[in-house]
Amino acid sequence: MYACAKGIHAAPATTGHLPAKRNQYVGLSFFCFVARLMDKLWQSILSQTLAFSLFLFFSLRLLLLADSLLVLSALKHNPHYNSMRASLSLSLSLSIYLSIYLSINLYLSLPLSVYVCMCVCSYLSLSVELVFVHLSTYVYIYPSILISCTH
Repeated sequence: MYACAKGIHAAPATTGHLPAKRNQYVGLSFFCFVARLMDKLWQSILSQTLAFSLFLFFSLRLLLLADSLLVLSALKHNPHYNSMRASLSLSLSLSIYLSIYLSINLYLSLPLSVYVCMCVCSYLSLSVELVFVHLSTYVYIYPSILISCTH
C-alpha cells in the first residue's frame, strides 16, 4: 500500500530482475488507482457530511442562544450573573466565528482535521453554555418559582 501512496509500482520480490511482460503490473496499477479514488471519495463524502452537520448545528445554535439570552435576563439577581454573562458572550463569539468560517468554506475541499476541530470547538462552546447558563436555571429560577407559588 506504501507503493500506491507514493505512486510507485514495486517489482516482484521473487527474483531480482524485472519480468519481460508488463501485464503483471496492470493489476497492481489498477488496484492503486481504485484505492486512491476510493480514499478521495471517502474523504470528500465524510467532509461534506461533517460540513452539513455543522451547518445544522449552527442553525440550532442560534435558537439556543436566543433561549439563553432570555434565561440570562431572568437571572440578573443571581450571584454568578457576571460569570454566566462572560461565558455566554465567549460562547456566542466562538459560535459566530465558527459559523462565518464554515459558511465561507462550506463547499471548499478542506482537510478533514479542520472539520473535526470545528466540531470539537462547537460542542465545547455548547457545553460551556449549557453548564453555566441552563443548569443555573434549575438551581435559581425554578426553586424561586416554587417558593413564590407556595406562599
